[in-house]
Amino acid sequence: TDTNQNIFGLAITTSSPTTESSSSNSAVAEIHVINYARNRIRRWSYLSALFLTIIAEIYLYVHHHNQIRKHDAQRPPLLPLESSRENLLFPPTFTWGAGTSAYQIEGAVTSDNRGTTIWDTFTHLNPPKIYHNENGDVACDHYHHYHSDVIAMAEQLRLGAYRFSIAWSRILPEGRGEVNEKGVAFYDALIDALVERGIEA
Repeated sequence: TDTNQNIFGLAITTSSPTTESSSSNSAVAEIHVINYARNRIRRWSYLSALFLTIIAEIYLYVHHHNQIRKHDAQRPPLLPLESSRENLLFPPTFTWGAGTSAYQIEGAVTSDNRGTTIWDTFTHLNPPKIYHNENGDVACDHYHHYHSDVIAMAEQLRLGAYRFSIAWSRILPEGRGEVNEKGVAFYDALIDALVERGIEA
């Protein structure tokens, strides 16, 4: 609250040289002193501190981008696309695959004794909190169309692997106790279809 107090500011910057810019592993630190102590000029501590912060942030922003430009200038030039094309090729052993989540694609939330999940409850009790008030009741209907989906994965996408999740609400509709054989049969049939098409499950 003292309008006549002297105000000093310290701005500390550090930078760690990258492998492109320096072979040294040591960091560089700089301390910049900004002195606003002038006896003949009235200053308010809050406004002066705010002004100091703005000046320091501007300096740090400019200093940071100057360092980036300096580092970029020291980088070796990029190789022409043609000369580096061989580096863009995937090895023969690389496997292209896809992944899904059960609730996002299966749908059929009331089919074959499936139990209720927390997502079923949440999306129906809080529709305004979901984009376009949507839910997973139908989704991609993968539960009823898994066979044609697997054919598309094999013939159109030519995938070699498929990662899927199991909806435990299909396996244990009550969360415990008796196993739902129809739920087990669905995933069993899905895996058989994948293996038949040469897709690793």
